[in-house]
Amino acid sequence: MLQNYEPLMVGLQHRKSETFSKVEHFVNEKPFHCKIINWMDVANLWEEDFSFESVNKEMILKSLMEVTGCTNYDWKTCDISQLEKANMIVAADCVYDETLTTSLFKTIFSICLLSNSNEITIIFGVEKRLNFTLSDMCIASPCYDHFIKLLESLQTEPWNSLGTFIFHQEKDDFEQFLVYERSKYLELWKVNFVRHKEI
Repeated sequence: MLQNYEPLMVGLQHRKSETFSKVEHFVNEKPFHCKIINWMDVANLWEEDFSFESVNKEMILKSLMEVTGCTNYDWKTCDISQLEKANMIVAADCVYDETLTTSLFKTIFSICLLSNSNEITIIFGVEKRLNFTLSDMCIASPCYDHFIKLLESLQTEPWNSLGTFIFHQEKDDFEQFLVYERSKYLELWKVNFVRHKEI
């Protein structure tokens, strides 16, 4: 499954590292690089207009290196070379707050900016959470709707200034390897990023 990928798994700073350990144990076909990113810090580097003029690679790297907890999942100088080779990003159970989801997309964009790979595959595992909202006065899923809007915005400025993003929802008929409840609200989305060729 991961034969042609250099996977990068990221998680919030407060997430327990035991989760990463379980994933590393399961994925044994290639080295699976698990690192912690406080994506609010990375996203806050970008101005509201979200342009290349407001941030550079050095600023992003500095933000990553400031996350310290003396664990195997903190960023070290030697990890940067792995980040530059990353061509797959996995994000799961990350869509539950609109502000955080926007920050996650900005962080993924930052990783695409740092990576030297011309093509990057991004996998989102998303649960569609239904709630009764006072604003709509009905059952709705505002965080999921916001996620879909962000996916659609990847094909417009400023997101597409770096490359082309193409996304689709995967079918749920693939083989199940881990123990979890596969409900109709659990979705898998795949985004293919192709970097613009330098002229």
